[in-house]
Amino acid sequence: MKYILGMGKSVLVTVAFAVLSCVTAQCETVDSISAMRSQLRSDPLNENLRVKLAQQYSDSKRYVDAAVILEEGLRYSPHSFRLNFELCPIYLNLNQPNKAVMYAKEAARQNPKSAMAYNNLGVAYGKKQLHTEAISAFEKAIVLDKSNPEYYFNLGVAYFIKTDYDNAMKYYLKTLELDEKDARAYINIATIYNIHNRKKDAIKYLNKAIGILGKDTPEGQRVLEFIDDINNRI
Repeated sequence: MKYILGMGKSVLVTVAFAVLSCVTAQCETVDSISAMRSQLRSDPLNENLRVKLAQQYSDSKRYVDAAVILEEGLRYSPHSFRLNFELCPIYLNLNQPNKAVMYAKEAARQNPKSAMAYNNLGVAYGKKQLHTEAISAFEKAIVLDKSNPEYYFNLGVAYFIKTDYDNAMKYYLKTLELDEKDARAYINIATIYNIHNRKKDAIKYLNKAIGILGKDTPEGQRVLEFIDDINNRI
């Protein structure tokens, strides 16, 4: 799941998780769901079809239906990595982090070499405010896959929430080594500089974020407001 923490007094922090995105028109989705449900009734062991149907439900924000379809599949394949893996973000969308943790842990147990499973587990722990556990999970994800900037960003967020700004900065900078267009990392680095009263450095990084987001986007406008707030305090 991707979300943005609200902007407080001179603070703008972006926190990012994985998210399912809607790419299909609603009328097409309804027809597709009906056809897939009919096919799945005839072939209940078809895991690919089951996951695809759950994706369609998620795209329509019908997360309860998506969870039901995937959990039905677990009756046939209780140790399925894929079904457990897909259930974690669905329960995060349903704001049920306990179940999200349960399914993410099972996915990681079924496939301990899956960096994505550990990343999702970290996200779920974060939702439960278990930030030490989240850090451990994100670190495992990075050990398994050192090339994914999202894992470093999420680790930076977990350290930021614990007010360990040195480590947060370290992992935000690592994010930018892997993806120099990640505006969120620039914003969060700027926030740390602002916390340390390094206003010019904060504005420098916020301007880099503006260069990526654009001044006329909603996100860009929020960053400009942040810059104005800092300037008013210099």
